[in-house]
Amino acid sequence: VLDAALFWLLYIALEPAVRARWPHAIVTWNRILAGRWSDPLVGSHVLYGALTGMLIHSLFLAEAVWNARHGVFQASWMASAGVGTRPLIADVLTKSLDATEFGLLVVFAIFCLRVACRKDWIASIAMAVLFTLRERAVWHGGVVPFVAYVAIFSLLAFVLLRLGLVSSIVAIFFVNLMERTPGAQDLTKWYEWSVVAYPALGLAIVVWAF
Repeated sequence: VLDAALFWLLYIALEPAVRARWPHAIVTWNRILAGRWSDPLVGSHVLYGALTGMLIHSLFLAEAVWNARHGVFQASWMASAGVGTRPLIADVLTKSLDATEFGLLVVFAIFCLRVACRKDWIASIAMAVLFTLRERAVWHGGVVPFVAYVAIFSLLAFVLLRLGLVSSIVAIFFVNLMERTPGAQDLTKWYEWSVVAYPALGLAIVVWAF
């Protein structure tokens, strides 16, 4: 109920203003709400979002390699990954919800900053820095995580300004999806099937969009 209320509040607050001042950002979104899933523009924006998500995921991988070389190791997947079909479905649906919520939040933030700053590039940088400061890893990791997160949020801002809400949501979903993929060694353990399930879902989405 709380999630539904948050969706409603953000959408009711944003939609009239965005439609009036920034209509291209929700063209694909409105086509999806209208049930036009096979629209070429929808497929195109899903593909752009998937590509952006994989680029962001590669930055996270680079950060993980950097941390590992400096003796810092961290898990990138949850304990229930691979336990069964129902946890997998629940996790994917949760990531879909998180991506949509975060996408709307990014739209809200950058739209307000555009009004305040009056320049797209200033609003993008301000949004990237603000969202970077929300990440706990930045406060403990030094300069490298800060630069990485600024680059990630700047890329999201660029995609949002150029393509709109749907590509941003898909990008966030793909990042979350790939971050849930455990690093299996030989696929002999029963729970390591999720190392195939998560990327397979991403591949299925890309094939469908194409």
